[in-house]
Amino acid sequence: MNGYFHVLKKIDIFVLCFMCVLTRLSESLNKKQKRGFLFALGLIALISLLEVVTLKVDGLPKIFRWINIVSNYLGFGLTPSVCMCLVYVLDKKTKLR
Repeated sequence: MNGYFHVLKKIDIFVLCFMCVLTRLSESLNKKQKRGFLFALGLIALISLLEVVTLKVDGLPKIFRWINIVSNYLGFGLTPSVCMCLVYVLDKKTKLR
């Protein structure tokens, strides 16, 4: 990993934190939407962290291979859940009275 990757991850974390603050302070979003957006942003941060772990243990001895596999598996496995969170947020279901 080079310095370019570290700079990109720092920018990514900063933008995610900024978006969390904007979501929390928004007056136009209801509670369900805020919760869904914050959960999606948290998932994106977790996936980014798993990517860093995958790259850190990539060149290490074979004893650390399982960490690489598990973090890579979880990273790719959690990625579709971000889309599902955003669909949950934008769902317009209303209860019938």
